[in-house]
Amino acid sequence: MATIERTEHGTYRLRWRNPQGKTRSRTFKTRNDARNHQRQLETDLHTGHYADPQGGKTRLERWITEWHYGRIGLRPSTTARDDSYIRNLILPHLADTALRNLTPATIRSWIRTIHATYAPATVHKAHQILRAALEAAVRDGLLATNPATNTPLPKLEKPEHRYLTIDEIHQLANAIDPPFRALIYTGALAGLRPGELAALHITDLDLLRKTLRVERTATEVAGHLAYGRPKTPASLRTISIPTVLVDVLAEHLATYPTDTPFVFTSATGKPLRWTGLRRRAWKRAVAISVGEPCTPHVLRHSHAALAIAEGVHPKVLQARMGHSSIAVTMDTYGGLFSGFDEDVATAFDDAFSTTFVSDSCQIPAGDVIELPGS
Repeated sequence: MATIERTEHGTYRLRWRNPQGKTRSRTFKTRNDARNHQRQLETDLHTGHYADPQGGKTRLERWITEWHYGRIGLRPSTTARDDSYIRNLILPHLADTALRNLTPATIRSWIRTIHATYAPATVHKAHQILRAALEAAVRDGLLATNPATNTPLPKLEKPEHRYLTIDEIHQLANAIDPPFRALIYTGALAGLRPGELAALHITDLDLLRKTLRVERTATEVAGHLAYGRPKTPASLRTISIPTVLVDVLAEHLATYPTDTPFVFTSATGKPLRWTGLRRRAWKRAVAISVGEPCTPHVLRHSHAALAIAEGVHPKVLQARMGHSSIAVTMDTYGGLFSGFDEDVATAFDDAFSTTFVSDSCQIPAGDVIELPGS
């Protein structure tokens, strides 16, 4: 409950306790001003929209740094990525701004500034991080509302994926250094993410049953490799693999034995780093075979495209790709299913054609059709 008292200087001091129990005060020239603020204050405390005036003085740099490093359960790669966005896109423009001085107009101006330099997807991610940090400030009572809510953002263009044909997959596999040929075929025939390929253990393979198990993924953070569970529960999966890949993997393991638990290693037998592989072997192989653009993720996209061309059901593809939902699968590869609509029409033609003996439907003798109103 807020109280008003007259000071020795003839002003009026409003006192109250914030949700954390700390005493706060503010001085007004007139009793009416103090009462008006008292009513608004008590309403905000009751409705949960209270913002601590002292907390609002906190600079964004201090708040977002404490918030960022106070989060738990994040993957090392996520922490490093968000740290880069904060240091390079947020703090150079908003570091010294007090939380209470951040307005929707401030956020819009910041978006316009970074959009002049960075791609829409980068702008969206930077805004997502800032919005989350300010939402935490609202929950902690430092802000009454989140000024980064409903900010107009640049339109995201859906990326155009490249899909390699079977011949192109062979060309790339034959162009790369021999120790990495099996890596190319596993990416294309099993659809693993690059990090999943790098973390694949020999014990994850069951060549007798023609399956492999995705149990972990590898990420490189600040020059160090880190291994952990895949990013979603759906990414933990067992995949059936074709006989041709079974043979490729069997030959690879026999030809390139390793002291590590990994199926794929560097040329020197150490754990595989995609940054090194792309620099030393991948780019050269791409240049002399299929040409740019072609990142390691193209193998995964090509797997999906080839599976769809063979008529795989979307739910089966979702499970193979390790997507968290069918919506992710359809959003990513839905355009490749477009020809299936024609297949439905063709199937109806095949099923119904025998019941039509001419250009118009013939009613069998003895059957009577009653029309409405007859």
